Amino acid sequence: MSKTVSKIAKLLVDIETIAELNDVIDCVKQTQRHLKVANNRNARATMVVGDKVKFTSDSRFADQFGTILEIKRSKAIVDIDGQRWNCPLTIMEVV
Repeated sequence: MSKTVSKIAKLLVDIETIAELNDVIDCVKQTQRHLKVANNRNARATMVVGDKVKFTSDSRFADQFGTILEIKRSKAIVDIDGQRWNCPLTIMEVV
């Protein structure tokens, strides 16, 4: 556990009401949304149509390789062995 998470965990003990806890949950959700948007923006900035990419769809399967056909907001259409896959940008890396 990181120092930041440890500090937050200690502060959570001081919460006394459901309303306070709900406020904390709202802040966490908002921060999560901002981080997801930033991660997608960074991933999208490093990829262009035609790039060769690698990703692992599941820990049970080997790495998949394909070519980006189209980039959307948070996903890309990737050609893998003649099939089109809709893949999250954050799980792909350019090879």
